[in-house]
Amino acid sequence: MTPDRLTHALEDVLNRQADCLRRGDMAAALDMAPGLERLVNGLAHARSRRETSETIDHIRSLADRNAALIEAARDGVAAARALLDQPPQEGFEGYDAMGRPLKIGDRAPARREIREIYHKSRGNGGPN
Repeated sequence: MTPDRLTHALEDVLNRQADCLRRGDMAAALDMAPGLERLVNGLAHARSRRETSETIDHIRSLADRNAALIEAARDGVAAARALLDQPPQEGFEGYDAMGRPLKIGDRAPARREIREIYHKSRGNGGPN
C-alpha cells in the first residue's frame, strides 16, 4: 500500500473508532486495535523521515482524541459503578403532576383498586 493510502486508511480507522467510542460501542472500538497497529507499522516503514514526522503529528492528534474518548468512557463506567454500589435511598419525596407530595417509589393504586375504593365509599361494595 502506498504511503498516502496508508495515511488515509489510518485516518479512516481512527475516525471510525472515534465514532464507535462516541456511540459507546467499546467492543467495536477495541476490535479495531490490531488493524490500527498494522497500519501504523506499515506507515512507519513507508514514509521518509520528513514526511513521517508531519504525518505522525496528524495521526497522533487523532489518536490523542480517541484516547480522551476512551478515558471519558472509563470515567463514565466508574461513575455508574459508584452509583450502583450505593445503598438505595429511602424516603425521597417529590411531587405528582398536580403538585401533591408523592413519595417516590410508592406504588400508585391501579384503576381497579380506585374503582373498588370509590364503590365501597358509596356503600355498594364494588362493581359486579
